[in-house]
Amino acid sequence: MGSTTSRFGVITKLTFFGLVAWASTHSLLAKEPKLPSLQQIYSPSPISRPYQESVFLDQNWNEALRFIFNRGPDAVSYLKEVQKFLSPAEIRKIKGFTSFDKVRVNLIGYEIRSREVLDSLSALLDEGSFARIVTDSSTMTPVQYPTDEIWNSWTREQKRYFNTAYDWDGDGRTSTEDLKHVNAERYQAILTWKKLEELQKKYPKQVELIKSPVEIVPAKSFFNYPRLHHMKEISIQFTKNPNSRAQGWADPVRSMETSANATDSCLDQRVAQDPRNIEAYVNGEPAKRVESSEGHIQFGAVFEIQEMMKAVRGPLEEWIDLYKRGEHFDARKIDSEQGIRVVTKDGSVLQAFFSEGMQPHEGKKIDPIWAITQILARKDIKIKTYYDGEFVWTHKAYSRHLRSILSHHPIENFALYVDGSQALETYSALPDLTFAPTLRQGAGVFKGKGIQDFAPFPENLDWRKNIMIYRGGPNFLKRNMDKAHLKARYIEFEDAMGVMHYVVGWGSANTSYNAGQLNADVFYIFESTDPEVAKQIRPFFESLREDPRMQAYDLAYLERFLSTHFLFTTQLFDEKYLQKLSDYLLNGGSVRTYRSLLGRIQEAGARTEQGAHALKLMEWFEKYNQELNWDDLYIIQVLTDPESHKGQNFLRDLADLWLESIPKNKTRFAKTSLNRRMMEVLDDNPMPEQISKPKNAIEKARMKIQGNCGDYIGMIEGKVPIERRRFPIANVSSN
Repeated sequence: MGSTTSRFGVITKLTFFGLVAWASTHSLLAKEPKLPSLQQIYSPSPISRPYQESVFLDQNWNEALRFIFNRGPDAVSYLKEVQKFLSPAEIRKIKGFTSFDKVRVNLIGYEIRSREVLDSLSALLDEGSFARIVTDSSTMTPVQYPTDEIWNSWTREQKRYFNTAYDWDGDGRTSTEDLKHVNAERYQAILTWKKLEELQKKYPKQVELIKSPVEIVPAKSFFNYPRLHHMKEISIQFTKNPNSRAQGWADPVRSMETSANATDSCLDQRVAQDPRNIEAYVNGEPAKRVESSEGHIQFGAVFEIQEMMKAVRGPLEEWIDLYKRGEHFDARKIDSEQGIRVVTKDGSVLQAFFSEGMQPHEGKKIDPIWAITQILARKDIKIKTYYDGEFVWTHKAYSRHLRSILSHHPIENFALYVDGSQALETYSALPDLTFAPTLRQGAGVFKGKGIQDFAPFPENLDWRKNIMIYRGGPNFLKRNMDKAHLKARYIEFEDAMGVMHYVVGWGSANTSYNAGQLNADVFYIFESTDPEVAKQIRPFFESLREDPRMQAYDLAYLERFLSTHFLFTTQLFDEKYLQKLSDYLLNGGSVRTYRSLLGRIQEAGARTEQGAHALKLMEWFEKYNQELNWDDLYIIQVLTDPESHKGQNFLRDLADLWLESIPKNKTRFAKTSLNRRMMEVLDDNPMPEQISKPKNAIEKARMKIQGNCGDYIGMIEGKVPIERRRFPIANVSSN
């Protein structure tokens, strides 16, 4: 049972989550001693819900599903895969096919922007088939500037969201000019939806269009982001009765469950985003493509067995019925039982986890991302490989959990890839995975709890070499081009009997708390002991490292920090300089070395007020011979961020941390100097008022709770700004 003592003087229990998960799992397994280990329930709270009977298939896993991805030695073209999937010739080959008027095609996604998919759909409609298109309404709905009546009806939080989410030019407010650019981002989806409406008019009895409710700002003032339909599925259904459609549609006979939307960028080389070029593309005319584009990096699977699809379909049909009634996905009550597990002939297991929202339903909600931790936290295994690729990584709790777990296992292979448009934002949780301490900044946090270290990232895995960001690059509309969009994990572990297991997790859910609360998402977990899984999946992840657009996270982090707050000079952004700065932050060095590194930043000069404050704090470290490290640089960013909430005890703990190693003869001067610099920051972002002493037992209990979760209570009361409220919609197109 390992623990570490850090420079923060805090003993961190590294096995807490593991013990909880271990106890829960083994308690549950004790009730079912015959249950194979492969059939465990992958859930953060397995003991809270009874599990259903497993579905056993008479096929091996590779007869029931096929993984698809568009990079690496076994890469496929997503566009060709979709066109083949929807081709009349392929549908005729499916067992049970009788005629196209007994077929329904489902296109379910966050957005639809592919002309090629429209053409395939139109061809099937000509054959007499039916089609159902389900998508999020925000992607094709132009944002209008609110009338005075609408504006006055919004809460302060909703107004703040509008002025940050749609602020295209970054001046702190949203104007009609900003909205022109925001709507340009949606132009292709808007035109595509019009084409779908034309198909509906042409085939009124065959085409059904379904949208989730529109939220320009979060409908609930305590939400920090509008609720979205975010699943991605293309599936084919037959009628329940081959001789009649009166009995409705049976479960899908084939489905494609991926991270890919039906868009040009997700499926193939993206279209140049000039408005006239977009119009030409959507109208089926010759259109320019972005020469350097290869499409988003994608991952998914094709399900081939109807029993499998029925078992893992979850609440999707109920969500669609809610959309028809103008309600959100989370109006549905959460399940009282865990989802069904599918066990194939060779013993492989598949299970699906779906979002459950934030509505106050009875029962404990399950975050689909936490499903993977039931495997990670097992104490009877040795994890050998952890590969991961995400578009968004903002799940701080998962990051810290993974950081603990990695230190307990003989990891031989590790890599993490995150899209560059998300990895370097202030809401990214990558610092929580790599080097950042736990910061509690809310009012009411007890002294000594404001800054606490966490399990160190294992040195042998070297996060600077093995965590990469994907530079897709922006075009002239600030729209990111190709993205790391795979949302997939791959884990190899050895069980207590020495047997290797291969785990693949994928779906539509980003590594974000939004995945379980504000987005309608799915996350699939597949586990097998068949080495053929490794032969397929491992080369895909390993090939991503060789992509020329991958960049080391540490250099990208420093580049973003310096470019945001300091003026550009070629010396400051020289890669050798960034590497030296990264080395110093990790390993330390002499005062002379730090002075030299800091000199280049001083020569460039600050370009923002936050940069000026950050520079003064970095100079304080030089003056008092303190070694600046990655933790300190991260804290400086948080401290100087004008939108970051700062509690008094957080500030006291920070001063204690930075003063603890200064010689006594310099402590008084260093403290005075540090206080002056910190007060300069607080002049622009004042501290909250000091909480008065408790007057009664109820108030004492309240303060005790606040000490443990001050940020959460403040959020409920509307007193604490939530950083991710600034998550811009314009940056998540093709999510």
